[in-house]
Amino acid sequence: MQLPCHVSQQIFATNVGCCILGCMSTLEERTVARRSRLISHRAHSFSEAELWDLQYWQSLTPEERLSAHVAILRDVELVKGRSTSREDSDGHR
Repeated sequence: MQLPCHVSQQIFATNVGCCILGCMSTLEERTVARRSRLISHRAHSFSEAELWDLQYWQSLTPEERLSAHVAILRDVELVKGRSTSREDSDGHR
């Protein structure tokens, strides 16, 4: 998938800036960046999918695995924060 030039530049700038400054990008920026490097696989069974998944994660460096884990945790916290703020503004759960 080819991204528009301004989006590619934004992703590059965001990734470089976050690596240098240690800052966190927005959920939308991380989503665009993640989709630009998305890898998929079609499995014919659960065991085949589990094997492919294991091989994929083992092919990454420890830093890449940790980065993915942290990104998932941050996204979960953002979603929880959004749902909490909605609950607070509505006055109920």
